[in-house]
Amino acid sequence: MVDTGADVTTLPKTIIPILGLNEKSLKRTKTQGVGGIWIETFETKLPIRLGNDEFPIHISIANTKEESLPFLLGRKDIFEKRYSLEINSKMKVTILNKN
Repeated sequence: MVDTGADVTTLPKTIIPILGLNEKSLKRTKTQGVGGIWIETFETKLPIRLGNDEFPIHISIANTKEESLPFLLGRKDIFEKRYSLEINSKMKVTILNKN
């Protein structure tokens, strides 16, 4: 899900073993979320691929047991530098344009 209000891409903690990451080697920080709630997060950089374009982005992994936390694609590293997001409500499409 693209979150135009989110600075950083956020993933749930359950992704750590799937990506083969070591939780103890990740930088721990705190992030203020929706409603002003502070949660512990793990910070790292991971590669992302959009079409044929692959590049590293900052990732914030939420340290929560909430299984339903969605994958949120934030602006930093993607929409501020490389891509523009176009939403066409009439045609019901979202388009990523490379800058």
